[in-house]
Order: sequence, then structure tokens, then C-alpha cells
Amino acid sequence: MQPFAPRHGDPAEVAQAFARAQASAAHPFDFSLESLRRDVDAYLAPLPWGSGGEGPPYEAQIGLAAYVGETLARLHGGTWQGQFRVDNPGANFYCSWVAFGAYRFFPDHYIGYRLTNGPVEGTFAQYLDAVLSRIHEGLRTGGGG
Repeated sequence: MQPFAPRHGDPAEVAQAFARAQASAAHPFDFSLESLRRDVDAYLAPLPWGSGGEGPPYEAQIGLAAYVGETLARLHGGTWQGQFRVDNPGANFYCSWVAFGAYRFFPDHYIGYRLTNGPVEGTFAQYLDAVLSRIHEGLRTGGGG
């Protein structure tokens, strides 16, 4: 994990800074669907998890959540809504989402849960399959964000 220090609450800019900081030949973090399937789990695997101050720095949670949300927004025409916080990642669990028609995707739900509880709910790649189905349904049925 490379150092990453988000400075402001624009999730698209936070995602871009995170991707630049983490990119490597093996894990390019290039805002593609393939990157989500490959790079997210690879990034999460070595991170410590749990509560009581033993988990990863909050910058990891903020950056990865922004990257996941921004990648899906770019690929499927989603729009960020709510307030994206760089000073308190816990707030993003409730207050920051990407709207895809009638579906609201909260990037921090999986990331925050995984960093707190470990890999008990499967991989991000598995989670992504369910999310993509919901995104397509949300776009099909329309509605506001």
C-alpha cells in the first residue's frame, strides 16, 4: 500500500489520487471493470482488519471506496450524491453514494465491512457481480438518485 492522503471531498478527485498512488504493472487501478475484479481484492488482502485501532489507516478506506464508486460511475453513467467525507470514512457509509437510475450504490458498504470484519462475506469480485445486476436494474427502471 502506497501513501495516500486525501485532501478534499470530491470523490472523483480522491479516486484519481488513490489510483495514481496505488498503480503498478500488476495492479494498474485503471478505472476498468477488470481492475475492480482484480485490483480491489489484491489491495484488500494484505491489509489488517478489525476494530480497536488495529485496522488499516482510514485513508485506505476512503481511497478505495472512492475508486470503486468512481469506476462504476464512469462505466455505467452514475452520479455521486450525498456528502463524501475525507475526514471521517464512517460517515460515507451512510452519506455518500453513486446513483444509477433508481439504484443507490454505497461504495463504503462492502469496503468498510471488509476492513472491519475481514473476508467473511466473500471477495469483492463476487460482490461486484450482484452490484452490477442492481445497477443494470436501476438504470432499466429509471427514477431519481
